[in-house]
Amino acid sequence: MNCAEAELYVSSLYDGQQVPPSAAQHIAACESCRRVLQDYSHMGVELRLAATMEPEQLPPLKLFPQKHPFNVLWRRVSIPRFALAAVLAGLVLATTAVSILRAQSKPLWFQFGYGFHESDEVSHYTVAKKGYDDTQATLSFVNGAPVAVALRVKVESLSDDEAVLRCRAVPAKTETTSTGLKRLGSPEGGVSLDHVPAVHYKPGESLAISIEGGGTLYLKGDVLDHQPSIAFGFPLEPAPGKLIVRSPVLTGSDQLLGEINGATAVASDETRGVNFQTGSNGSFTFALRPFPGAVQGKLTCGEVTFKLAGKNFRLVAAAPITGGDQPRFVWVRRDPQPTATVALGTIPIQSLAR
Repeated sequence: MNCAEAELYVSSLYDGQQVPPSAAQHIAACESCRRVLQDYSHMGVELRLAATMEPEQLPPLKLFPQKHPFNVLWRRVSIPRFALAAVLAGLVLATTAVSILRAQSKPLWFQFGYGFHESDEVSHYTVAKKGYDDTQATLSFVNGAPVAVALRVKVESLSDDEAVLRCRAVPAKTETTSTGLKRLGSPEGGVSLDHVPAVHYKPGESLAISIEGGGTLYLKGDVLDHQPSIAFGFPLEPAPGKLIVRSPVLTGSDQLLGEINGATAVASDETRGVNFQTGSNGSFTFALRPFPGAVQGKLTCGEVTFKLAGKNFRLVAAAPITGGDQPRFVWVRRDPQPTATVALGTIPIQSLAR
């Protein structure tokens, strides 16, 4: 791929969109294309800066004289031609509106997961855009019996307040491997969406999807204006009222009190807390609202700091613990009674009343 071909993808790469591997490889290795990408970044900073200023505060626009003033529109420049044309047309006084239009032009993303019980926290998320169409197989135990289901989800359109979906759930094909494990697969011929009506799904709600032959799946999702990041099946940007603790490490007075690599606990709302059992060091419970016996700490991204009995404690997780504005308050309670094991889980904070 040459520079002329790669130029089409520089703007998409800056906006966080996926580009063909060949384009990404060229841009990464080409000094000229990287300068263009850097110019996009500088332009974005200048537009955001101008959007915060009053029109009379904006510095005067200086343009170098040209023999043919409009030739610049056809030259290769380090900013998008549409932006330069807007400046020449005198739209610099409307930078706030330009910023809003830029935000609206970004693609929307649908982050969703599903489970067998409406009240359960989703244990695995998928990120999709308009046009997504895929079938996933899942195996779980319902009332003590294994249930295998193949779920096909097609995202027909997305807007800020809804996702138009077509979904169908059928029993999945299972095979027993030589080691005795169950292997899942889609039914013979796949999962057809013929005659399946579209559903207008409201973000945050629970969508019941009947499993053909008996049972129900519950889909939950959110529409986002940027591509969310997922790690170990969980979003790296939790909702402001949710706690997600991944691979925690807890220290106190410069001593390691407990760590669990690869474990994740989710408190789906402020009525629940995350409980970290640290063996001989007792257990620690973290929540986003006060509860009996808890002290106030500070939560910033993937770190919680707090003080107990004059000693400093610190919990560090492998990803952001909650969303929204930060730093924010968090409440922590320590129960010094030794625990039988080192474990991570969730607990209703009402149950901690003394």
